[in-house]
Amino acid sequence: MFAVHQYDCRESTWDDWYGGDNSEMVTGLIANLGDFGGKSNWREFIVDRKLWVTETSCYWEEVDPSPESFTFEFPHPDSKEQCLRITGQMKATHGRGSLVKMEEMKNVERYSLWTT
Repeated sequence: MFAVHQYDCRESTWDDWYGGDNSEMVTGLIANLGDFGGKSNWREFIVDRKLWVTETSCYWEEVDPSPESFTFEFPHPDSKEQCLRITGQMKATHGRGSLVKMEEMKNVERYSLWTT
């Protein structure tokens, strides 16, 4: 199991970072592990692990979700805005939202919302 925190409610972020064998998380871990421990094939180990999203919310959502960006919008979204984002009620910017996406992802075993 891998425990992750993700502060982004866009469906596309969940697809990009955690959606399958070629996701940012999987490819990033494989690249960074290299031949650590004398192993050269980390893919099977990583792909076989479920995700526990131990903290997620829209409060710290970045304006640009790319890995190189750390740009935040101030003020942070209030509770109502976060609810709209996470439940897919802002389709133009957040698709179906992260809750629907996490529910359908086979590799997400459980998640916990962090409210502000």
